[in-house]
Amino acid sequence: MSTTIQDIRKNELLDAAKSKFGFIPNVLKQMATSPAALEVYMGGQEALGNEGNRLTPEQRNFVQLAVSQRNGCDYCTAAHAAMGKMQGSNADDVKALATGNPIAEDAGGAYVDAAFLIMDKQGHLGGQDLSRLEAQGIDREKIYEIIGSIAIKQVSNWVNHIANTKVDAQFQ
Repeated sequence: MSTTIQDIRKNELLDAAKSKFGFIPNVLKQMATSPAALEVYMGGQEALGNEGNRLTPEQRNFVQLAVSQRNGCDYCTAAHAAMGKMQGSNADDVKALATGNPIAEDAGGAYVDAAFLIMDKQGHLGGQDLSRLEAQGIDREKIYEIIGSIAIKQVSNWVNHIANTKVDAQFQ
């Protein structure tokens, strides 16, 4: 059996994940069933993490943790809670988000609230919504990065729902 371009790309992506995490997370193994889905997810996370983006790594992780918790994805909730701890995020804030509780606006709660507003309204934000977010320091650029974070989490959350992905020991 010959190796395809997709197989090569899949292996490159999984090797990159192993370099980043020290292991290949189970969700990425599941996504590798479709190299295209794996590439969308990993490429999206990489783009959202690029230097110069407006959301800090902590803010982005808080958004992705809260979205995962709201979507009922135990795998991603555990993974992002573990990442929050590794990033040095406030342990009480991480625990609150992982259990569906709010955190203070200045601790990142404004970004989580913005994500929930966007999800609840399916992106149909009106002038009042935008003014409220802008008053919290969340401009269009940040809104669009939050949308990107929501979209990427939908991919992994839904893959995990379908696959019933087991949480890696490293995330427990």
